[in-house]
Amino acid sequence: MEPTVLNRERNAADPRLRAKLDTNVLANLFECWPDMEYNILDCSQILLPFCFLGDFSLYVFDMNTRSIYIMDSMPLPSWFKGNDPNMHYIHKIHNIANNMNVVMELANPTWKDDIYMWRRIVPSRVPKTLNWDLSGFLVINFMHSWNGKRLPCISTTSSVLRTKFLVELMKYQENECNDNISEEIQKIIKRISV
Repeated sequence: MEPTVLNRERNAADPRLRAKLDTNVLANLFECWPDMEYNILDCSQILLPFCFLGDFSLYVFDMNTRSIYIMDSMPLPSWFKGNDPNMHYIHKIHNIANNMNVVMELANPTWKDDIYMWRRIVPSRVPKTLNWDLSGFLVINFMHSWNGKRLPCISTTSSVLRTKFLVELMKYQENECNDNISEEIQKIIKRISV
């Protein structure tokens, strides 16, 4: 194993280096944000990006079918091939489910479900890459492209992912740097679709 991986594992194992979970802060995320009208009870899906040791993955909670879709851009380890792919994520799901159950109870006092018992689905066409640095960019694409059943074809090329991310940031209406970009360039950026 590489020294950086060993250091990450040591740091993750040290309880003093872990952030304490504040479920009240998490529950606030489920409240309405300004200029947005929604109720967590009316949501059919909750998309949860998850980062562990620098690797991002996406967990989609389908509230109607009581299913968890697991989208991870890292391939399963070779020693795990042939086993149920859900089992590779069992510890992460356990951790997420415990915290989500607490948060859902705070956001909705009538919540009595146990997310850990929900059906787990690993979609078959999730793009894979060995480059951990791209996992965050891929998760953003997963969140943007997920239709509730499957993902469309998503490039795993570093330059394409980073360019698409940059263009989306620049097209964002609340971009604080818009004043520094000439109007001609802003028009070109708005027409770009990558």
